[in-house]
Amino acid sequence: MSRYHDQILEQEESIQLLHQLIQLSRKSQISWQCTHYVPITLIPEENENGDETSAAIVHNIILQAEYNAKLFIAEIFEKLSIPSGNPFTRLDLTVLHESNHTEVHYDSFPKAEREQFIGTIIRHVEDSPEVNEEYQRSHYDTLSISPHFHDHPLTILGRNLFQQKAVFNFHRIVVDKKFRRTLLTILHNK
Repeated sequence: MSRYHDQILEQEESIQLLHQLIQLSRKSQISWQCTHYVPITLIPEENENGDETSAAIVHNIILQAEYNAKLFIAEIFEKLSIPSGNPFTRLDLTVLHESNHTEVHYDSFPKAEREQFIGTIIRHVEDSPEVNEEYQRSHYDTLSISPHFHDHPLTILGRNLFQQKAVFNFHRIVVDKKFRRTLLTILHNK
């Protein structure tokens, strides 16, 4: 078989796995635990010369679940750039087969399936003690970015979501532009 054919088979396998994990998670047949969380925060973004050109609101979550003698580890990174509003989402999924000690790593998923999976498993952990504990230890620091972005509507929206510990809503503003606009409108009208 050609490399292209192998890639197609691998893509189909990863989609099938995500669909299965989404269904199991929705039916509470698989339980996700948060093992690491970096709360909603601001970071500077630089060009190739190292000049700060923009900022971004980000969060990072690592979750794991066990099912049928397999350990699933999902790492999620989501980012919303300021001022452009350009979103970025990354999902890395590792499957450890306990019976034969093999590891399969997936990092290429179609957008729709990736976003659906992330939204499903974030709901499992957004109110968890691990996430709440990280929010207690953290603060939304605008000092890390250029003052030019301090009063930007997305910066303020990020602060509101941080204060509400709204992990799922942050995911939604990254993947759903209409929802983001709705929240920005509500914020503007306060």
